[in-house]
Amino acid sequence: MATESIPRNNARFVSKKIFEILDVIEGAGDIGSKAVPESIRSEFGAGVRKLAVNPFNLVYTYDAERDIAFIEAPIHQRTAW
Repeated sequence: MATESIPRNNARFVSKKIFEILDVIEGAGDIGSKAVPESIRSEFGAGVRKLAVNPFNLVYTYDAERDIAFIEAPIHQRTAW
C-alpha cells in the first residue's frame, strides 16, 4: 500500500510547486528563461518563457505592456527538447 501512495504524494508535491511558481510569475512575469527549444518557440511564439517545476517546465508567455502572463502548458522536461 505504501508504494501506491507515492505517485499521489508526488502529484500533490508537483501541484503545490506549480502554484508557488504561479505566484512568482504573478509578482514578476519576466522572471522566466527565454532559453527555450525552437520547437516550443514555434508552437507558442517568440515571447515564450519557461520556469522549472521538476519534472516539468511551466511554459508561459508574458505581455509586459499589459503586465499579464498566460500559462501555455506544463511540458515534461524529458520531452521538451
